[in-house]
Amino acid sequence: MTQSADLGYGDIRSKGSRIASSCLPQLYIVIDGSVARFVEVGRYSVMVSSEVNAALAWLHILAAVGWMGTAMFMVMVLVPSTADLQPSSRKDLLTKLLPRFSRYVTAFATLTLVAGILLSFAHVGDRLDSLSPTNPWGLSVTVGATLSLVAYVLALGVGLRSARKIVSILQKVGPDPQQSPPTEVASLQRRMRLTATTVMILLMLSLVFMVAAARLAEPLMG
Repeated sequence: MTQSADLGYGDIRSKGSRIASSCLPQLYIVIDGSVARFVEVGRYSVMVSSEVNAALAWLHILAAVGWMGTAMFMVMVLVPSTADLQPSSRKDLLTKLLPRFSRYVTAFATLTLVAGILLSFAHVGDRLDSLSPTNPWGLSVTVGATLSLVAYVLALGVGLRSARKIVSILQKVGPDPQQSPPTEVASLQRRMRLTATTVMILLMLSLVFMVAAARLAEPLMG
């Protein structure tokens, strides 16, 4: 191990991969002061560094914060505020804001799920049985991930679809500033707010289970 500093990164990775493949299911080495873990997956070995895990964790957390923030904005600010606006002002606001809002929701929600999945597999390596709901950590991760997946389907399949319909309807409304929007818009706004409220609650529950999983994660690193 004292000779690691004299070897290049590629040499260390190559030698470590061969050792991990033939001798041990997991092998920890030190590269420039950081710990890297070789995880055997089938016939191959994948090196998962602590920096990669940290980057995935931060990406997952920041994306989840952004996703929950958009749901809160929809429930607490956007829909209540538009109810008091004049028809022309409401049309201008929604047609400009909802398309951009939809893009951010899609980006944050997708990043949350993708980073969470990658982080889970990087954490357990070849010990996929750790994700089983028969153990406390696996149960917490499974429940949290399921809640997030349901929230994702609701957000994109119901909430954003309603937002796109609202924009499509309002764009067809004439230029008369006193013309009231079709009654369908109010119905779609209520559906959008209800969906955002449900998504927000699901994400909060998911956060509870993921925090519990984080507290139970230390034994898996041993």
